[in-house]
Amino acid sequence: MRNNLLRTTILIATAVSILSIEAFASPGPTLQARSTSALERFLRTELFFGLSKPDGSEVTDEEWIQFLDDVVSPAFPKGYTILLAEGRYQDSSGRTIAEKSRVLVILYPKNKKLESRRKIDMIRAAYIKRFDQEAVIRMDLPGSVDVSFN
Repeated sequence: MRNNLLRTTILIATAVSILSIEAFASPGPTLQARSTSALERFLRTELFFGLSKPDGSEVTDEEWIQFLDDVVSPAFPKGYTILLAEGRYQDSSGRTIAEKSRVLVILYPKNKKLESRRKIDMIRAAYIKRFDQEAVIRMDLPGSVDVSFN
C-alpha cells in the first residue's frame, strides 16, 4: 500500500512538473507570431582570402578596398562583413606557413540562394584572377539562420 502511494505521488509530481515546463516553454500565439514575423530566413557563406601573392608581396589595403569596391559591393550592395584573420597551413616540406587573410561573411535571403551563390562564385574567380591566387576557400553553413533587423 505504501509503495502504491509513493508511486502515485511520484507520478503526479512528474506530471505536474512536465505540464509546468510545457506552460513556460511554449509562448502564447501572440508572442510566437510577433517573433516569427520579425525574423527573416538567410543563408550564410564565408570566403577566405589569402593576402600573399606568388611574387612574395602582399595584397595591400588599397588593393583590397579597390577589390571590394569593384567586385563585392556591386554584387551585395545591402552589405557584408569583413574579418581580419591569419591563416596557417603546411607547405610541401611540412613547414607551417602563416598568411594574413581576410574573411568575407555574406548573409543572403534563402529565396535568392542560386543568384547569390553565382555572385559568390564570381567574387572568388575575380580574386583568384586579379591577385594570381590558387584558391579562395568557400564555406557554406548548413541550414539557414534567422536574422532580425529590428
